[in-house]
Amino acid sequence: MLLLLFMVLPLTREEAVKVALENNLSLRSGAVDQTMALVEIDKAYANLYPKITLNANYSYLSPIPVMKFQMVPNQPPVEIPMGRSRNYSLGAQLTQPIFTWGNLYRLIRMSKLKYELGDLELRRQRAELIRNVRNSYDGCLLAREFLKLLDQTRERLKRYHASIKERYDAGLAPRYDLIRTEAELARNESQIIEAENNLKLAKDGLKMLLNIDEEIELTDEIGSDSFEVDLDSALSHALTHRWEVRKIELSRRLAEIGLRSAVASWLPTAFGAVNYNYKKPYQFTEDEWGGSWVFTIGLSWPIFTGFSKKSQIAEAHLSLKKIRILEELIKDGIEFEVKSAYLRLKKARAMIEAQKKVMLQAEETRRMIEERYNSGLAKSIELLDGELVYAQARIGYLKARIEYDQAYNDLMLALGKEE
Repeated sequence: MLLLLFMVLPLTREEAVKVALENNLSLRSGAVDQTMALVEIDKAYANLYPKITLNANYSYLSPIPVMKFQMVPNQPPVEIPMGRSRNYSLGAQLTQPIFTWGNLYRLIRMSKLKYELGDLELRRQRAELIRNVRNSYDGCLLAREFLKLLDQTRERLKRYHASIKERYDAGLAPRYDLIRTEAELARNESQIIEAENNLKLAKDGLKMLLNIDEEIELTDEIGSDSFEVDLDSALSHALTHRWEVRKIELSRRLAEIGLRSAVASWLPTAFGAVNYNYKKPYQFTEDEWGGSWVFTIGLSWPIFTGFSKKSQIAEAHLSLKKIRILEELIKDGIEFEVKSAYLRLKKARAMIEAQKKVMLQAEETRRMIEERYNSGLAKSIELLDGELVYAQARIGYLKARIEYDQAYNDLMLALGKEE
């Protein structure tokens, strides 16, 4: 029993968010992707530096080719071997791109933009996770309050049942009232079982988001805060700070760089190279070490590549055109999302006020019915109906509170806020 108590993890709403951010596997994977993107930036910079290659060779030649020369008439020809049996070679090569029409610098810019895109996606996932954890936590609170209300209703029904049974035994209440009370008690028990299951499922869903196995205890209560939001300011903020807006802007810049790179691929590029070779034998006739240098400046120009360059340019133009269309589509979608979340928030606020009035009226009506029943002026069926109406009004109010908090969380996500 003590072991189970130690395994229960108490959590506030913000503590749950913190645990989720630490444990979420998608965020961990995204962080690894960002590290890989930094490596890609380093790789892009590496193209600017010269490349140095070292090589070493050994070869054994047998038989050795021989050239014969008739130097003196009527004398044996002179034989000159064309090399040596054992051949050694050491070498070094340095290559350096000289002029590429900015393609190497464009590669660096593209790798940096891709890193920024990955960072925006990671922040979007983080914000969605925060919203989902808060909404799930609020769902658990609602399930817990529903169960608590049913427990309170059960205690009141038991008290009503004892009072009605006492009256029934004294011949002051009909059997129908006693049966009705027992039926309400049985229905309440089945609702409690269902509510317990719903609370367990809600907690399991929250634990899945937190990526933990421990049992959790919710230490916060359903909120009572009210938030003031101006629709015009909200729209302006969203169109400036939403991840999708910044991502499509970065994607457009990537496409523009890609188009310039595709055009530059038609043009010639220049490179330089230096080779040094140190070998033995250095000459055919001398079995000695010797070295030589070779300096090269080259020009590479793809004159014809099967029309692939033309297709690359056309593809780059179409990609840029598509992104410009998506910019407008994304802005329209963001405006719709913000307006929808704002209207939900406004509706939920109105529902809170309405449900609060209904709940207070139901509570007062229940109190009055109890007083009349204790004075013998009300029937037991009125007592039960008053209890049922109050329970429904209380649940309606709690649901309105949760819907308001969740609508606010959705609005903050729609605005592009990460906290």
